[in-house]
Amino acid sequence: MKKRVHLVVMAAVALLPLVAPALAQVCEEPSVQSELQYLRRLSLDLRGHLPSHDEYLRVIDDGEVAGGLVDEMLSSDGFIHQIRAYHVDLLWANLGRQRLTNNNFRLVAGRGRNAGAPLSSISLGKRTAYRGAQVSCRNEPAQFDGDGNIMTVEEESPPGSGNIVRREGYVEVEPYWAPGTTVRVCAFDAQTNERGTNAQGREVLCSQGTAPDCGCGPKLAWCFGDDSEDTILSAMVEQALDVAVRTVTDDRPYTDVINGTDYRVNGPLAHYYRHLTSAGPNFVAASSDPGFNVPDLSFEQRDWVPATEVKYGHSGLLTLPGFLLKFQSNRGRANRFYEAFLCKSFVAPEGGLPASTDPCNEETDLTKRCGCAYCHQAVEPAAAHWGRWSEAGLAPMPDQRFPRYNRTCDPSESRQAGRNFACRRFYITDEENPYAGQLVAYEFADDHPGRAEIIETGPSALAQTAIDTGEFASCAVSRMWSLFLDREANSNDMDAISALTATFKNGYSLRDVIRSVVTRPEYRYAALMGQEED
Repeated sequence: MKKRVHLVVMAAVALLPLVAPALAQVCEEPSVQSELQYLRRLSLDLRGHLPSHDEYLRVIDDGEVAGGLVDEMLSSDGFIHQIRAYHVDLLWANLGRQRLTNNNFRLVAGRGRNAGAPLSSISLGKRTAYRGAQVSCRNEPAQFDGDGNIMTVEEESPPGSGNIVRREGYVEVEPYWAPGTTVRVCAFDAQTNERGTNAQGREVLCSQGTAPDCGCGPKLAWCFGDDSEDTILSAMVEQALDVAVRTVTDDRPYTDVINGTDYRVNGPLAHYYRHLTSAGPNFVAASSDPGFNVPDLSFEQRDWVPATEVKYGHSGLLTLPGFLLKFQSNRGRANRFYEAFLCKSFVAPEGGLPASTDPCNEETDLTKRCGCAYCHQAVEPAAAHWGRWSEAGLAPMPDQRFPRYNRTCDPSESRQAGRNFACRRFYITDEENPYAGQLVAYEFADDHPGRAEIIETGPSALAQTAIDTGEFASCAVSRMWSLFLDREANSNDMDAISALTATFKNGYSLRDVIRSVVTRPEYRYAALMGQEED
């Protein structure tokens, strides 16, 4: 749905075969020419490609673009593609540079002068734990003793250093991301023990910890390969887009995009939730319980399967990884919601913010800090709706696992508060802070009546308010108007937009709104009236 410069389609007739019946090589009547031009524009906007030869003939024979032809376009695969493209732009839907774990659970093949070497962990710490130095294994088959223990060869590394390392060979493994094939993996990295003992003598789960006797598990299930992370990230984006696209193409209420719970999962997502959410927990906050039932699918299954038993306040695509990871702070999530679905923006006050040396900047509550309060009086309550969803992550944070106050995370109650990773990540551990021991989202909650309730109601309450006030409907219709007329709405359009919005609220069918827009005179004759070009 890119900007177009439409040409009069008089040439369309000339392009038809000379043997076509009743077609003279002369210009048709102006009304037919305008209908041909209208056909071309409709096809490009609704399907992303030019009309077919037969469609040109139909319009010439009928003398107009019939409603049935518009409906065919709205039911086509091309329309699905256009709706997907629209939501990609609306949501900035990509996670191309996102990483899902640290290097401890990332396997890479040799590169450069080590090209062809077996897969091994990229983690320098893990390599040292395995072999005594930051080196990989030998490029030869591994040897095992009678008890099945990995045998190693001691050698000096680097030569002349006096530092002795132990290096093992590789084993061949069928990886989860490519069933039916095998890859060579350093034997230490390929270990399948469920538990191991780390350097401090503590027992750890190998699926989430590092120890000399911990590897990537059966079929390397606990590690990311060279391409598997990209495949999972793509699935996260597509899952969110799937909600939007199916809502429109199945002609369900468009409100489902922001407050529905009809989710689907494919193989890469299922594998991620079942095996990889605990890998490198200090990187992306994730959970094996995403708030819905995860189907038992193998990684290579690309079909989308319904997820059931949705809970924890899920709300359309607003609580799916494709949205949560794209906008990783609660303020960022609220900001994108306002811009995409309410057509509102948070902007700084005229004159900008006070100088950083101004004493008013010492106020920690942004709703009260000079300058910042201009936006944050609206931003903070909106952002609070995601208070039960992890920032810099995708995990739901239900009260059962994350109580508002956690005594273990209160430094005045527990000496371990500052050392506990979960406390440092999700709770306030500053002893001087009056909210010490509480979830980060609740900071300042007592100073703002109703803030705690907002946190508990979640994004679904924000979405429902937008629907009830009519702002969601008005924004959606305004976006469709601007999209298909290829210009911003002006004062002359307000009556039409208001009428369309009133109709839209009766069922929230975005397909019907699009049909109404593209069959209005403002769209049909935009090129003839000189409205199509800037």
